[in-house]
Amino acid sequence: MYYYEITNTVYLQKDIPAREVHEKIAKLINHAMEKRPFLENLHGKKHVKLYCFDYLFPRENDKIYLKGRVYVFKMRTPVKEIAENFSIALAVTQTDEMKMLGANLIQKRFKFSEPLYTATPVICTLGKKYWTREEGVEALESKIEKNLVTKYEALQGKMPERSDAFIQYLEIKNKKNIIIPYKQGKLIGHKLLLAFNTDALSLDMAYLAYTTGILEKSSSIGAGFCI
Repeated sequence: MYYYEITNTVYLQKDIPAREVHEKIAKLINHAMEKRPFLENLHGKKHVKLYCFDYLFPRENDKIYLKGRVYVFKMRTPVKEIAENFSIALAVTQTDEMKMLGANLIQKRFKFSEPLYTATPVICTLGKKYWTREEGVEALESKIEKNLVTKYEALQGKMPERSDAFIQYLEIKNKKNIIIPYKQGKLIGHKLLLAFNTDALSLDMAYLAYTTGILEKSSSIGAGFCI
């Protein structure tokens, strides 16, 4: 299985606190989507978006990304047309905070390697509340699997019926809830380490987790980006 990865190189025109970096990258991506009809149409749709992105690298120990420095962030998608449009649009996009210096698109082969770790926090809602440890790991696993099935069907069509779980192992790595500022409120996230079973359908789910992110807001704020 192949996927597409864009390495985006950006020059910072302002300092950006780490707590704001997800929204600043999302702003840059949203501006890029306005430049291509395909992406503008994708942005307007309510269904799942089959791409994800991470945050700026290298990380800054003092939690401030500095004006005048160059950083990179990655985007991934299993969809060639999404990747090609983003690589063209991002290359000529800038905001008040970031100026793009380049967008390098590479096609890669997915090599199944356990486990996956979420480099950015996973967002999971259960109704009107956020998942926390008190809700139990089973509820989190169920939500992850349902989300991956939705992505599978968006990409491949109807999924074969299955009673077994896709996830073999799941560990919560953070000791406290991770608070993520978002718009005028906050989100609650978690860092996960997880392994998938090795049958063909479970490997498809691992592929989707890696190329589209885990659970909610992967395309809007880069949540659930896996390494």
